[in-house]
Amino acid sequence: MENTETNIVLQLRKIVRAVEINSRKLSTQFNTTPAQLLALRQLLNSQGKYLAKLAEEVGLSSSTMVGVVDRLEKKGLVIRNRDQKDRRLVNIIITDKGKDYLEDSPKLLQDKLTDSLSLYPEKERLTILESLKKITTIFDAQEIDASPVLDAGGLV
Repeated sequence: MENTETNIVLQLRKIVRAVEINSRKLSTQFNTTPAQLLALRQLLNSQGKYLAKLAEEVGLSSSTMVGVVDRLEKKGLVIRNRDQKDRRLVNIIITDKGKDYLEDSPKLLQDKLTDSLSLYPEKERLTILESLKKITTIFDAQEIDASPVLDAGGLV
């Protein structure tokens, strides 16, 4: 019989694999990434957003968001509009094609997680959070900058 420590490692490995499999599925079946879908979602009910604001809302650096927007623009899902008063500012706007694409896109893994966690009592969610914080500390990962995007590969 496996000991508790081995079982914990096994469960963590399953989580990592689930993220990898989900990321690969998004890439191969839908030609997208979680970061791209999150960016489109943030743009959906707006008149457009400046790149830095979009990056902040998605939880990515501005330089990473440039790559995300480049790929979305190549697919025709967003357009860039330069601010008329300050040409340095670029407003990112979702296209009709982007809206349709988002409507047909799959649910993101982090959405499944948050939806499921919301069904647990607050006390149990806090227990899960504290356990995850302990694991983060064991991995010396407390200071790692992480976005809310569950993605195994590159974020762009």
